[in-house]
Amino acid sequence: MTLRFPQQGACRDDSEVISRFFDALKYQINRYIDIKRLDGKRVHATTLHGAWAREFGLKNGNKHYHVALMLNKDTFHALGHYSFSSSGAGSLANLIQKAWCSAMGLPVDLHACLASFSPDLPCMWIEHNDPYQRTAVEQRMFYLAKNYSKRCGDGERSFGCTQNNPSLLNGRKTRT
Repeated sequence: MTLRFPQQGACRDDSEVISRFFDALKYQINRYIDIKRLDGKRVHATTLHGAWAREFGLKNGNKHYHVALMLNKDTFHALGHYSFSSSGAGSLANLIQKAWCSAMGLPVDLHACLASFSPDLPCMWIEHNDPYQRTAVEQRMFYLAKNYSKRCGDGERSFGCTQNNPSLLNGRKTRT
């Protein structure tokens, strides 16, 4: 997926924005799981893993992030609806959009489109013992490593991944 910043207007686009995004998404996922459990539905445990690359557009120089998420397929098997109508409520796409807007300090109803997803193949699955699926995902991840759109030496990291703080995962501890 691609996480962009608005062309105009102020937002929180500092170097911590990507950490705030992952924290907000972990919170959104835990809330989603809690609501499903309260409704009496079976919910599979999931741990959010992610990798990101910070890039700059070649034409306009705008900073943006490419992000790959790894989740339990039994919990989220697709992105779901992108809209914020009742049909899209609770979809993984909506959780991502809410988390990105939260990280930037912007209202989601006006800025959800800043989190965009590949129209061709937004989700891929890996069976543990399938080398072909693993290779396909690796090839997709190589896109994050392209050098020509990175900016080095500006004091910010160009790559990163989640650290999986147990206090934010699976509702084991609540946020204060």
